[in-house]
Amino acid sequence: MVSTEFSLLTHALSNFKFIPARSTLAFSAYVYDDEDLDTVQLQDEEWKMSKITARAYDSLYVRHWDQYIGPKHSSLFTVQLNKESGAWTLSGKIHALLNGTRHVSCSSVQRST
Repeated sequence: MVSTEFSLLTHALSNFKFIPARSTLAFSAYVYDDEDLDTVQLQDEEWKMSKITARAYDSLYVRHWDQYIGPKHSSLFTVQLNKESGAWTLSGKIHALLNGTRHVSCSSVQRST
C-alpha cells in the first residue's frame, strides 16, 4: 500500500477503470520493484544520474521490438474514489495489487532513456 499523498501529475498513470459498484478506481503505472508510487520520481532521477551504463539481464527477453526493457515495469493499483459535495476525492490507501508477486500488468516494456 502507498499513501494518497503523492501528486498524480508526477506519475505516468494509465488504463483507468472505474468500478461503480465498489467506488474503486483501478489504474496501471510504471514502477520499480518496490511498487511504491511515492518513490518513482526519486528513483527515476537516481537512474538518470547513475554513472553505470552496463546492464545485466537474467533472461533472454531483454528487448521488445525496438525498446530495451528498463528498470521499471507496469503494475496495477486501486484506490477508493468517492464523490462528495460534487467533487471526486481519493480516500484511503492506494493498493499495489501485484506487489510481491513478480507479475506485471499488460506490458512490462519500458522505454529506456
